[in-house]
Amino acid sequence: MAGFGIRRYWYPRCAGLKCFDVMDSRHLRGRMTGGSRRLLRNMHQGPNQGPPGARGFTLLEAIVAMVLVMLVGIALYSWISTDIISLGRVRNIGMKVVSENSALAYLRTVNPMLKPQGSIQISGLRIRWNARILYPVRPGAGYFRGISLYRIGLYRVRVEVKNPRGKEYTFGVRLVGYKQVLQPLTGP
Repeated sequence: MAGFGIRRYWYPRCAGLKCFDVMDSRHLRGRMTGGSRRLLRNMHQGPNQGPPGARGFTLLEAIVAMVLVMLVGIALYSWISTDIISLGRVRNIGMKVVSENSALAYLRTVNPMLKPQGSIQISGLRIRWNARILYPVRPGAGYFRGISLYRIGLYRVRVEVKNPRGKEYTFGVRLVGYKQVLQPLTGP
């Protein structure tokens, strides 16, 4: 069977049955037209190969494709992960800013000279403060006569805020404390 000019040919009409026939190609050469030769050449390539120029994926190409898909997947995953982490940080900073602004809004109503420390719970926020004098208390300057009715002092206030989720924030602020020591003059 393996002699010169004798080959095995596969016939497409027998696909799945593995129909092979032994033909002597030397006797067929003179009788075949161009189309028959191409058909015979294509059939000679075997059942696992298509026509010339048509190829499937090799194992190396499949591995390269999987590596490329994996690299794109890793890049997308790291991008999404970074965005989620950034979103969490922005949310935490937003909660901190809202908590601090709420505490400052309340502390504007507190006079640190009269109430140097305290604690209060407002709509889920727990606010604690402790004030220390920064500059000594002195008389204030009045507008018209130069004498003020108040004694004033500058205080450094340490504020602790705990939000409803249990996060604690600490910050410092300077506030002016005052106390009325003189009575206003009545009359001309």
